[in-house]
Amino acid sequence: VMSLQCEKGKSHVMPWMHFLEIVNDEGEVVPDGVTGNIVATLMMNEVMPLIRYAVGDRGVLREDPCRCGRATRVLEFQTRKSPSFITCGTISHNVAFAMDYFSRQLHSETKQFQIEHREPKILIVRYVPTQRSFEAKIERKIADYFQSVFNNDLKVICESKSYILYNERGKTPYFIKGEF
Repeated sequence: VMSLQCEKGKSHVMPWMHFLEIVNDEGEVVPDGVTGNIVATLMMNEVMPLIRYAVGDRGVLREDPCRCGRATRVLEFQTRKSPSFITCGTISHNVAFAMDYFSRQLHSETKQFQIEHREPKILIVRYVPTQRSFEAKIERKIADYFQSVFNNDLKVICESKSYILYNERGKTPYFIKGEF
């Protein structure tokens, strides 16, 4: 998590967890207000810190005060290259949060999940139920979760499967990002 969204829709950096920088293609820090590559130094892992990790996204850091009153800097994402975010309108959501929710809320009803963000406002969630009788409950929880995150702006299509196919490398991707 690089930032938290406030009630005004701005993404606030969390300096107590990490240090974010915006750099140019040569790795040099750019001034606030200039678009560049987002790099993060994570401060939470003292044993093996992650230092100046290029997350693959581009953005701008702003010092301008937010209307919400928070004093932390605002991060504006320009392009999201990271395949682990679902973005609909102005809201971006890390797929890891969804997978964590599913694993905690649906662990006894499901064996496997896969999320495909096929189009800007369409999300397909494939799942393998432990029993077919759980399908309605599973689909209700999936739809409720994503509708609450994206303010009902995202169409969620649930697909019950007997199994989820492997990719060419023999892995089952948990998230597939469409080309849009």
